[in-house]
Formats: sequence, C-alpha cells, structure tokens
Amino acid sequence: MKLIRRITWIDFLRLLGIIGVLTMHICGNTLNTFGLDNTSKQIYYFMIYISEYAVPLFIMISGIMFLNKENLTIKSMLKKYVLKVLIGIFLFGIFFSSLELIYDGWNLNLNFMKEVFIRIISGNTWAHMWYLYLIFGLYLITPILRILSKNMNKNEYKYFLIIMYIFCILIPELSKILRVEIAFSILGISGYIFYYFWGYYLYNFGVSKVFKKGIYVISFIAIIFLFLKSLKDNNLDMLSYTSNIPFLISTSIILFLKNKKIGDAISKVLSQIGINSYGIYIFHQLFINIIYKLLKFDFIRIYPLIGF
Repeated sequence: MKLIRRITWIDFLRLLGIIGVLTMHICGNTLNTFGLDNTSKQIYYFMIYISEYAVPLFIMISGIMFLNKENLTIKSMLKKYVLKVLIGIFLFGIFFSSLELIYDGWNLNLNFMKEVFIRIISGNTWAHMWYLYLIFGLYLITPILRILSKNMNKNEYKYFLIIMYIFCILIPELSKILRVEIAFSILGISGYIFYYFWGYYLYNFGVSKVFKKGIYVISFIAIIFLFLKSLKDNNLDMLSYTSNIPFLISTSIILFLKNKKIGDAISKVLSQIGINSYGIYIFHQLFINIIYKLLKFDFIRIYPLIGF
C-alpha cells in the first residue's frame, strides 16, 4: 500500500508517543532526584507504568512507514536513515556525555575524551539515548525485513505474528511471572521486531471488530491493574516494553485512531510535531536535567502534580 507524504492520524500517534516519553522521563527523574511522599509517589508510579506504551507505539509507527515505503533500497536506507541515526548517536552522545562529565567534575583532557568515547560505544550516555541504538539496528535490517513482509500473504502474516507474539512477548512474561526458566525460544528475534511487523499488519490488513473490542476491554482491565499495582508498589517496578500491557495499550491506541479524520488546523499542528518528534525526543532530557540538576527545582517536590 502506497503511503502519502504525511498521514495525520500517524502524526497523532507520534504526539501521543512523545507525551508518553516525556511523562516517563519527567516522573522518573522526579522520583530519582527529589523523592516524593506516598500519595504523589504512587500517582507518579501509575503515570510511568501507563506511559510505557510509547516505545512499542514508536516502533509500530516505524514498521508502518518503512515496511510500506516504496523504492526503498539498501543504499537509500543506509544513506538517508541509518546514517542520520548514527550521526545522532555520536553527535549527541559526545554532547550529553561531556555535560555529564563536566557536571561530575572531570577536567578537559585526554582521559576525558577517552571516557566520552567509551560511553558512546557502550551506550552509557544519557538513558533516553538507548532508543537510538535500538532503531539503528532496526533500520540496518529494514531492507531485509521489507522483503520478507512484502512476500507474505495475510494468512502467512498471521502465522508469523502469532509465533512472534508467543516467543517474544508471552513466553518471556510467563517465565517472569512463574519464576521458571522456559527453554523454548527462537533465537535471533525480539519483541521489537514483532512490533515492527505488527504495525505494518494493523495498517495494511486491520483486525476484526471482535478482536478490536476484545483488545479495548483487556486494555481497560490492564490499566486498572496498573493503577492497583502503583498503589501497592514500594519501589518503581517498570514493565518490559516487550510485555503484554504496553503491547495492549499501544495496539488499542493505533486501532482507535486509525484512519480517524482530523480537522485541517489540528492537522497542521500534528504535522509539525510529527516532523520534529526526533528532535523533541533527543533534547527533552536536556531541559529536564537543567531543571533538576542545575536549577534544583524544589517546586516539584512541594507541588508534584502542578510541577509535572
């Protein structure tokens, strides 16, 4: 299916993804930096847990855009997308690592430069940068994944996705819940690749009304579970992005917004957010660190919800 240049409802997905990322990082940094009393802490826990839909949502958006993209060659993928991410990893990795080392009292010398390089290679810059390393790998194999995707019919795609879901999401979560090592696995695949293909499938094939209603109901139950979990947790216990609840919530969001008609004025705003979502993702943590580490914004501790 050929994609138009900008799809408004997908830009809406990007907006919701950015909101989820901001929520996770603001709440997480608040808890780590200031600490909060019980009521505010439990609310922040819930906000983090429910916002974990953001990562699978972004991966599914990438699956929709890249697996549908026509005339995508290995050369164009490497030159236009992989290189962009690689430059981002090194450019912003140098910037963020340097800021962190200067804040920690390091002097600008050879050891400083060596430490910056080590942190970039090991992925130990700022926490949110891990996503760039993830999509770097996904983008590298996208031309191959696209060939696989284009040559499967609907039934083959269903079979493939069911197998991927069982081995990438269901079995690892059952293993964690039951505290039993489950040996059955398919080496070389991950939940993130599943999300890549799942986004493509939802866009191109869709699901039945019964399946859609079922996903909505289960997602609602999952949100109630997250609320109850946040009330009883003494420490933040984040879910895996490749576990069932983020999968359910992100899928529900796509199914609900798919092909929704949105007015022209809102479309223009969503388009600008969509175009700039990469930059927003990269730089938001800089502002959070300035507010928390340099300004030590105690207002957040006193009025946590207003501060958020």
